[in-house]
Amino acid sequence: MVFKEQPCINYYETSKKDIYIYDEKIENYGEKEKFIISNPKQTRYGDIYGWDKGLIKFDNNNPTKEDIVVIGESFDNTIIELISEHFNITYSIDVRHYKDENGNKFNITEFAKNNNVDKILLIGKIDFLIDKEHSFNN
Repeated sequence: MVFKEQPCINYYETSKKDIYIYDEKIENYGEKEKFIISNPKQTRYGDIYGWDKGLIKFDNNNPTKEDIVVIGESFDNTIIELISEHFNITYSIDVRHYKDENGNKFNITEFAKNNNVDKILLIGKIDFLIDKEHSFNN
């Protein structure tokens, strides 16, 4: 694949939080700061904002705030950590990858019940959200 233009980098400071891909703790999700400093001529969107994963968990360790599930596709990678600033736990679900990585199709009803989720946010094209192959509630 040939990249023809530099992606725009949206920079915002976020608080320190625990980040997990499934149950594996990671240092950070994407490396915006690295690319702002080095300003390479070409880079990839996923290097900056994080690669698509079926389940990412951002934990602010603040149980006084609500928990949220964000169901989206790669377009939410640019803002998911910013959204997570306003919640205790933010679960980011990309149903395109969830089943392959987890072994089970994602079911929003079960997930919300099992994780005591207070809010659900859908981000992305309506075609993706209602597509039978990626349906998330059956």
